[in-house]
Amino acid sequence: MYLPDQCRTGGRSGAQVCFAGQLQVRGQMSTLRVMLFDMVCAVNRAVPFVRWHQFAARLLPPPPYTDRLMRWQGRGRLVVNLGNPRERELYVEGRYEPHVMSMLKQVTPAGGTVVDLGAHLGAHTTALSLHVGERGRVFAVEANPHVVERLRQNVASSPHYANIDVIPVGVSDQPGTLPFYYPSDRSEWSKGRLAAHAGEHNWLSVDVEVTTLDALMAARSYPHIDTIKCDVEGFDVAALRGAAETITRSRPAIVFEYVERLWRRAGFTLDDLREALPGYTFAYIPLWRHRTLIRPAPVAIRRVEDLPPAHRNRYELLARPEA
Repeated sequence: MYLPDQCRTGGRSGAQVCFAGQLQVRGQMSTLRVMLFDMVCAVNRAVPFVRWHQFAARLLPPPPYTDRLMRWQGRGRLVVNLGNPRERELYVEGRYEPHVMSMLKQVTPAGGTVVDLGAHLGAHTTALSLHVGERGRVFAVEANPHVVERLRQNVASSPHYANIDVIPVGVSDQPGTLPFYYPSDRSEWSKGRLAAHAGEHNWLSVDVEVTTLDALMAARSYPHIDTIKCDVEGFDVAALRGAAETITRSRPAIVFEYVERLWRRAGFTLDDLREALPGYTFAYIPLWRHRTLIRPAPVAIRRVEDLPPAHRNRYELLARPEA
Protein backbone atom coordinates (compact mmCIF):
# COMPACT_ATOMS: atom_id res chain seq x y z
CA MET A 1 0.00 0.00 0.00
CA TYR A 2 1.28 3.45 -0.93
CA LEU A 3 2.06 6.30 1.52
CA PRO A 4 3.21 9.61 -0.07
CA ASP A 5 6.72 10.86 0.64
CA GLN A 6 5.23 14.20 1.79
CA CYS A 7 4.06 12.42 4.97
CA ARG A 8 7.72 12.48 6.06
CA THR A 9 8.49 16.07 4.99
CA GLY A 10 6.05 17.97 7.18
CA GLY A 11 4.38 21.30 6.31
CA ARG A 12 0.73 22.13 5.67
CA SER A 13 0.64 20.77 2.13
CA GLY A 14 2.51 17.69 3.25
CA ALA A 15 -0.03 17.10 6.03
CA GLN A 16 -2.89 17.42 3.56
CA VAL A 17 -1.31 14.94 1.17
CA CYS A 18 -0.48 12.64 4.10
CA PHE A 19 -4.12 12.71 5.24
CA ALA A 20 -5.25 11.90 1.69
CA GLY A 21 -2.77 9.03 1.61
CA GLN A 22 -4.08 7.67 4.90
CA LEU A 23 -7.64 7.76 3.55
CA GLN A 24 -6.43 5.89 0.47
CA VAL A 25 -4.82 3.21 2.64
CA ARG A 26 -7.94 2.92 4.79
CA GLY A 27 -10.04 2.59 1.67
CA GLN A 28 -7.78 -0.17 0.37
CA MET A 29 -7.92 -1.98 3.71
CA SER A 30 -11.71 -1.64 3.83
CA THR A 31 -12.02 -3.04 0.30
CA LEU A 32 -9.79 -5.99 1.17
CA ARG A 33 -11.79 -6.62 4.33
CA VAL A 34 -15.06 -6.67 2.38
CA MET A 35 -13.57 -9.03 -0.21
CA LEU A 36 -12.26 -11.36 2.50
CA PHE A 37 -15.59 -11.24 4.35
CA ASP A 38 -17.50 -12.16 1.19
CA MET A 39 -15.06 -14.99 0.43
CA VAL A 40 -15.30 -16.45 3.94
CA CYS A 41 -19.11 -16.29 3.84
CA ALA A 42 -19.21 -17.96 0.40
CA VAL A 43 -17.05 -20.85 1.63
CA ASN A 44 -19.04 -21.16 4.86
CA ARG A 45 -22.29 -21.39 2.86
CA ALA A 46 -21.02 -23.79 0.21
CA VAL A 47 -18.78 -26.32 1.97
CA PRO A 48 -20.48 -28.87 4.28
CA PHE A 49 -19.31 -28.90 7.89
CA VAL A 50 -17.17 -25.73 7.51
CA ARG A 51 -17.92 -23.51 10.51
CA TRP A 52 -16.38 -20.10 9.79
CA HIS A 53 -19.25 -17.97 11.07
CA GLN A 54 -17.26 -16.59 14.02
CA PHE A 55 -14.38 -15.70 11.71
CA ALA A 56 -16.85 -13.95 9.40
CA ALA A 57 -18.32 -12.02 12.34
CA ARG A 58 -14.88 -10.56 13.12
CA LEU A 59 -14.48 -9.53 9.47
CA LEU A 60 -17.90 -7.88 9.23
CA PRO A 61 -17.36 -4.50 7.51
CA PRO A 62 -18.52 -1.38 9.36
CA PRO A 63 -21.75 0.41 8.37
CA PRO A 64 -23.28 1.78 6.23
CA TYR A 65 -24.45 -1.59 4.95
CA THR A 66 -25.45 -2.17 1.35
CA ASP A 67 -27.58 -4.91 -0.16
CA ARG A 68 -25.84 -8.14 -1.12
CA LEU A 69 -26.99 -10.56 -3.83
CA MET A 70 -26.31 -14.13 -2.72
CA ARG A 71 -26.86 -17.58 -4.20
CA TRP A 72 -29.80 -19.25 -2.50
CA GLN A 73 -30.93 -22.87 -2.46
CA GLY A 74 -28.76 -23.82 -5.43
CA ARG A 75 -30.40 -22.17 -8.43
CA GLY A 76 -31.93 -19.14 -6.76
CA ARG A 77 -30.81 -15.68 -5.68
CA LEU A 78 -31.64 -13.60 -2.64
CA VAL A 79 -30.96 -9.94 -1.81
CA VAL A 80 -30.05 -9.36 1.84
CA ASN A 81 -28.88 -6.39 3.89
CA LEU A 82 -26.12 -6.94 6.45
CA GLY A 83 -27.65 -4.32 8.75
CA ASN A 84 -30.45 -6.76 9.63
CA PRO A 85 -29.28 -9.48 12.09
CA ARG A 86 -31.49 -12.18 10.55
CA GLU A 87 -30.41 -11.32 7.01
CA ARG A 88 -26.77 -11.15 8.09
CA GLU A 89 -27.06 -14.65 9.55
CA LEU A 90 -28.61 -15.81 6.30
CA TYR A 91 -25.71 -14.32 4.29
CA VAL A 92 -23.02 -15.80 6.55
CA GLU A 93 -24.61 -19.22 7.13
CA GLY A 94 -26.68 -19.72 3.99
CA ARG A 95 -29.58 -20.89 6.13
CA TYR A 96 -32.90 -19.60 7.40
CA GLU A 97 -34.77 -21.57 10.06
CA PRO A 98 -33.50 -24.90 8.68
CA HIS A 99 -35.84 -27.04 10.80
CA VAL A 100 -38.84 -25.14 9.41
CA MET A 101 -37.51 -25.17 5.85
CA SER A 102 -36.93 -28.93 6.01
CA MET A 103 -40.45 -29.59 7.30
CA LEU A 104 -42.05 -27.35 4.69
CA LYS A 105 -40.31 -29.29 1.94
CA GLN A 106 -41.29 -32.63 3.49
CA VAL A 107 -45.01 -31.80 3.48
CA THR A 108 -45.04 -30.05 0.09
CA PRO A 109 -44.95 -32.23 -3.06
CA ALA A 110 -43.14 -31.26 -6.25
CA GLY A 111 -45.59 -29.37 -8.43
CA GLY A 112 -47.62 -28.42 -5.36
CA THR A 113 -49.17 -25.13 -4.29
CA VAL A 114 -48.11 -23.23 -1.16
CA VAL A 115 -49.47 -20.20 0.67
CA ASP A 116 -46.86 -18.25 2.64
CA LEU A 117 -48.65 -16.01 5.15
CA GLY A 118 -46.12 -13.52 6.47
CA ALA A 119 -43.63 -13.94 3.62
CA HIS A 120 -41.36 -11.10 4.82
CA LEU A 121 -38.29 -10.81 2.53
CA GLY A 122 -39.09 -14.16 0.87
CA ALA A 123 -36.57 -16.68 2.22
CA HIS A 124 -39.20 -19.41 2.62
CA THR A 125 -41.16 -18.19 -0.40
CA THR A 126 -38.25 -18.44 -2.82
CA ALA A 127 -36.98 -21.75 -1.40
CA LEU A 128 -40.45 -23.27 -1.80
CA SER A 129 -40.70 -21.80 -5.30
CA LEU A 130 -37.60 -23.77 -6.31
CA HIS A 131 -38.90 -26.86 -4.49
CA VAL A 132 -42.30 -27.03 -6.22
CA GLY A 133 -40.78 -26.19 -9.61
CA GLU A 134 -42.35 -24.76 -12.74
CA ARG A 135 -45.55 -26.78 -12.35
CA GLY A 136 -46.03 -25.51 -8.80
CA ARG A 137 -47.17 -22.19 -7.39
CA VAL A 138 -46.44 -20.05 -4.34
CA PHE A 139 -48.68 -17.29 -2.99
CA ALA A 140 -46.59 -14.88 -0.91
CA VAL A 141 -48.80 -12.76 1.37
CA GLU A 142 -47.17 -9.86 3.23
CA ALA A 143 -48.88 -7.00 5.07
CA ASN A 144 -45.86 -4.83 5.96
CA PRO A 145 -45.72 -2.11 3.27
CA HIS A 146 -42.05 -1.43 4.07
CA VAL A 147 -41.10 -5.06 3.49
CA VAL A 148 -43.20 -5.77 0.38
CA GLU A 149 -40.74 -3.95 -1.89
CA ARG A 150 -37.89 -6.08 -0.52
CA LEU A 151 -40.00 -9.17 -1.19
CA ARG A 152 -40.68 -8.07 -4.77
CA GLN A 153 -36.99 -7.30 -5.25
CA ASN A 154 -36.10 -10.84 -4.24
CA VAL A 155 -38.79 -12.39 -6.43
CA ALA A 156 -37.46 -10.37 -9.38
CA SER A 157 -33.85 -11.43 -8.71
CA SER A 158 -34.17 -14.81 -10.46
CA PRO A 159 -36.21 -16.15 -13.42
CA HIS A 160 -36.77 -19.33 -11.41
CA TYR A 161 -39.23 -17.42 -9.23
CA ALA A 162 -41.80 -16.93 -12.01
CA ASN A 163 -44.25 -19.16 -10.10
CA ILE A 164 -44.51 -16.71 -7.17
CA ASP A 165 -47.55 -14.45 -6.79
CA VAL A 166 -46.85 -11.56 -4.35
CA ILE A 167 -50.02 -10.39 -2.56
CA PRO A 168 -49.45 -7.16 -0.56
CA VAL A 169 -52.26 -7.42 2.02
CA GLY A 170 -52.81 -8.60 5.56
CA VAL A 171 -54.97 -11.62 6.38
CA SER A 172 -57.57 -11.90 9.12
CA ASP A 173 -60.99 -13.44 9.74
CA GLN A 174 -62.80 -10.61 7.97
CA PRO A 175 -61.91 -7.96 5.38
CA GLY A 176 -61.30 -4.33 6.24
CA THR A 177 -58.51 -2.03 7.40
CA LEU A 178 -56.34 -2.55 10.46
CA PRO A 179 -53.36 -0.72 11.97
CA PHE A 180 -50.05 -2.46 11.30
CA TYR A 181 -47.44 -1.90 14.01
CA TYR A 182 -43.72 -1.93 13.27
CA PRO A 183 -40.47 -0.80 14.95
CA SER A 184 -38.90 2.45 13.79
CA ASP A 185 -35.56 0.62 13.46
CA ARG A 186 -35.36 -0.90 9.97
CA SER A 187 -33.33 -3.85 11.24
CA GLU A 188 -36.34 -4.90 13.36
CA TRP A 189 -39.03 -4.66 10.68
CA SER A 190 -39.48 -8.43 10.65
CA LYS A 191 -41.26 -7.99 14.02
CA GLY A 192 -44.08 -5.97 12.44
CA ARG A 193 -47.55 -7.22 13.30
CA LEU A 194 -51.28 -6.59 13.15
CA ALA A 195 -51.68 -7.44 16.83
CA ALA A 196 -51.66 -4.44 19.15
CA HIS A 197 -48.79 -4.21 21.59
CA ALA A 198 -47.96 -2.42 24.81
CA GLY A 199 -44.79 -1.46 26.59
CA GLU A 200 -42.66 -1.38 23.42
CA HIS A 201 -41.04 1.95 22.60
CA ASN A 202 -40.35 3.57 19.25
CA TRP A 203 -43.03 1.62 17.41
CA LEU A 204 -45.00 3.22 14.59
CA SER A 205 -48.22 2.22 12.86
CA VAL A 206 -49.77 2.45 9.42
CA ASP A 207 -53.22 1.39 8.25
CA VAL A 208 -53.16 -1.59 5.87
CA GLU A 209 -55.76 -3.48 3.89
CA VAL A 210 -56.69 -6.88 5.27
CA THR A 211 -58.78 -9.62 3.72
CA THR A 212 -59.40 -13.32 4.26
CA LEU A 213 -57.41 -16.12 2.69
CA ASP A 214 -60.73 -17.54 1.49
CA ALA A 215 -61.39 -14.33 -0.45
CA LEU A 216 -57.90 -14.44 -1.99
CA MET A 217 -58.32 -18.06 -3.07
CA ALA A 218 -61.89 -17.56 -4.29
CA ALA A 219 -60.61 -14.81 -6.60
CA ARG A 220 -58.21 -17.43 -8.01
CA SER A 221 -60.89 -20.14 -8.43
CA TYR A 222 -59.87 -22.02 -5.26
CA PRO A 223 -56.71 -23.84 -6.36
CA HIS A 224 -55.82 -26.93 -4.37
CA ILE A 225 -53.48 -25.88 -1.55
CA ASP A 226 -50.95 -28.42 -0.32
CA THR A 227 -49.25 -26.36 2.39
CA ILE A 228 -49.86 -23.19 4.38
CA LYS A 229 -46.97 -21.55 6.20
CA CYS A 230 -48.30 -19.08 8.75
CA ASP A 231 -46.01 -16.70 10.63
CA VAL A 232 -47.94 -13.52 11.36
CA GLU A 233 -46.65 -12.62 14.82
CA GLY A 234 -49.55 -13.83 16.98
CA PHE A 235 -52.38 -13.17 14.51
CA ASP A 236 -52.29 -16.77 13.23
CA VAL A 237 -55.68 -17.83 14.64
CA ALA A 238 -57.49 -14.93 12.94
CA ALA A 239 -55.67 -15.66 9.67
CA LEU A 240 -56.63 -19.35 9.75
CA ARG A 241 -60.22 -18.62 10.78
CA GLY A 242 -60.43 -16.60 7.58
CA ALA A 243 -59.20 -19.65 5.64
CA ALA A 244 -61.94 -22.06 6.77
CA GLU A 245 -63.30 -22.75 3.27
CA THR A 246 -59.82 -23.16 1.78
CA ILE A 247 -58.83 -25.56 4.56
CA THR A 248 -62.05 -27.57 4.21
CA ARG A 249 -61.55 -27.91 0.44
CA SER A 250 -57.83 -28.75 0.41
CA ARG A 251 -56.99 -30.09 3.89
CA PRO A 252 -53.44 -28.71 3.64
CA ALA A 253 -50.56 -29.26 6.01
CA ILE A 254 -50.04 -26.10 8.09
CA VAL A 255 -46.72 -25.01 9.57
CA PHE A 256 -47.00 -22.09 12.00
CA GLU A 257 -45.13 -20.28 14.72
CA TYR A 258 -46.40 -20.25 18.29
CA VAL A 259 -45.07 -17.60 20.67
CA GLU A 260 -47.36 -17.52 23.71
CA ARG A 261 -46.80 -13.86 24.64
CA LEU A 262 -47.59 -12.70 21.09
CA TRP A 263 -50.66 -14.90 20.84
CA ARG A 264 -52.00 -13.72 24.19
CA ARG A 265 -51.34 -10.11 23.24
CA ALA A 266 -53.47 -10.68 20.14
CA GLY A 267 -56.15 -12.35 22.29
CA PHE A 268 -55.61 -15.98 21.20
CA THR A 269 -54.51 -19.31 22.69
CA LEU A 270 -53.54 -22.67 21.25
CA ASP A 271 -57.00 -23.95 22.18
CA ASP A 272 -58.49 -21.33 19.86
CA LEU A 273 -56.41 -22.79 17.04
CA ARG A 274 -57.67 -26.29 17.78
CA GLU A 275 -61.22 -25.00 17.41
CA ALA A 276 -60.30 -23.34 14.11
CA LEU A 277 -58.78 -26.59 12.78
CA PRO A 278 -61.17 -29.45 13.61
CA GLY A 279 -59.93 -32.84 12.50
CA TYR A 280 -56.26 -31.84 12.68
CA THR A 281 -53.43 -33.29 14.74
CA PHE A 282 -50.59 -31.17 16.08
CA ALA A 283 -46.86 -31.77 16.45
CA TYR A 284 -43.87 -29.80 17.67
CA ILE A 285 -41.00 -29.38 15.18
CA PRO A 286 -37.75 -29.78 17.16
CA LEU A 287 -34.95 -27.33 16.53
CA TRP A 288 -31.78 -28.89 15.14
CA ARG A 289 -28.35 -27.59 14.30
CA HIS A 290 -27.57 -26.50 10.78
CA ARG A 291 -25.85 -29.23 8.69
CA THR A 292 -26.38 -31.83 11.38
CA LEU A 293 -26.91 -35.44 10.35
CA ILE A 294 -29.44 -36.00 13.15
CA ARG A 295 -32.80 -34.37 12.42
CA PRO A 296 -35.47 -35.27 15.01
CA ALA A 297 -38.96 -36.07 13.79
CA PRO A 298 -41.94 -33.93 14.88
CA VAL A 299 -43.28 -34.76 18.34
CA ALA A 300 -47.06 -35.09 18.72
CA ILE A 301 -48.69 -32.78 21.28
CA ARG A 302 -52.20 -32.42 22.68
CA ARG A 303 -51.82 -29.51 25.08
CA VAL A 304 -49.59 -26.49 25.60
CA GLU A 305 -48.17 -28.32 28.61
CA ASP A 306 -46.76 -30.97 26.25
CA LEU A 307 -44.37 -28.45 24.71
CA PRO A 308 -40.76 -28.72 25.95
CA PRO A 309 -38.84 -25.68 27.22
CA ALA A 310 -37.67 -23.54 24.30
CA HIS A 311 -35.65 -20.40 23.68
CA ARG A 312 -37.92 -17.40 24.36
CA ASN A 313 -40.89 -19.82 24.39
CA ARG A 314 -40.89 -19.81 20.58
CA TYR A 315 -42.16 -22.96 18.86
CA GLU A 316 -42.70 -24.12 15.31
CA LEU A 317 -45.72 -26.39 15.07
CA LEU A 318 -47.12 -28.66 12.38
CA ALA A 319 -50.84 -29.26 11.92
CA ARG A 320 -51.94 -32.12 9.64
CA PRO A 321 -55.35 -33.61 8.85
CA GLU A 322 -56.19 -36.75 10.76
CA ALA A 323 -55.76 -39.90 8.71
